[in-house]
Amino acid sequence: MVLVFLFFYNLSPLFPQGTSKIDSLFSFYPAHVGNKWFYKVSLTSSVGDPSSTLFCSREIMEDTMINNLTYKKILNLWDVYHYKEKSFTYERLDSASGKLFLIDYYNKEAEMISDFSMKDRDVYSNGSSILQFMGNSDREFMNQIIAAKSFYHQKYSLSRSFTYYKQIGLGNYTQYMDFTEASYSLVWCKLNGVYYGDTLQTRFSKTEELPLEFKLSQNYPNPFNPTTTINYSILKRSIVTLKIYDILGRELAALINEEKDPGNYKINFDGTLLPSGIYLYKIICEKYSDAKKMILIK
Repeated sequence: MVLVFLFFYNLSPLFPQGTSKIDSLFSFYPAHVGNKWFYKVSLTSSVGDPSSTLFCSREIMEDTMINNLTYKKILNLWDVYHYKEKSFTYERLDSASGKLFLIDYYNKEAEMISDFSMKDRDVYSNGSSILQFMGNSDREFMNQIIAAKSFYHQKYSLSRSFTYYKQIGLGNYTQYMDFTEASYSLVWCKLNGVYYGDTLQTRFSKTEELPLEFKLSQNYPNPFNPTTTINYSILKRSIVTLKIYDILGRELAALINEEKDPGNYKINFDGTLLPSGIYLYKIICEKYSDAKKMILIK
């Protein structure tokens, strides 16, 4: 499942009276590194599948260069049924024009997904996609009335509508594709280290600790006698094998051979029945594999 979001640049305090053109453009896009948004997502299908609810969060991890332009790297986490999913998107707001560009699963090259300088009912089309400004409005969040801008974007069979709250970013977002509608509603956000909204509705106490990559760590202690611990990280749900080999490549033990959810794991290895020497341990999961040496000294 791949669901897409857009994110935003920050001004402080939350509701200042900015007057410059740059302030007015960035006030709907608070995208400082560390800013985070948490959403409740309702999924409905037009082909009879039951409706469901899940949760997701988006966090700005860092600035990164793509084609000599600075993008925000966004970590997207979903609580999807009984497991977790994650992905990265890349977004750039052009401060001179107010155009917001997105690179994601659907857009391998930068796609203009919003334009904060658009006037009421302005429409932009490049042949493959259409962007329409749906107007300004007032929305309620945190028991306050907040100025908002709404857009509609369509590219081929994917259509999206989204509403940005001033000084907050994306408040509501709806995506429709393949007979499924996903409606996102903002629950809380963290801007410049300050939380706003209902932070009690949080499902990511463990998800926030999910790794950013597949990784096999060096065992500890090493050298060891006779036990040692092997740590490894799984980026997404996959079949994982972890095996022990001698220095000639002969398999001695299979520590793991099962499907694992994303997360950080550790397993103990007992070398009591083995002689002193150098051994290898190797992990295989998805397209990732790695092997490391460990030394048993008795």
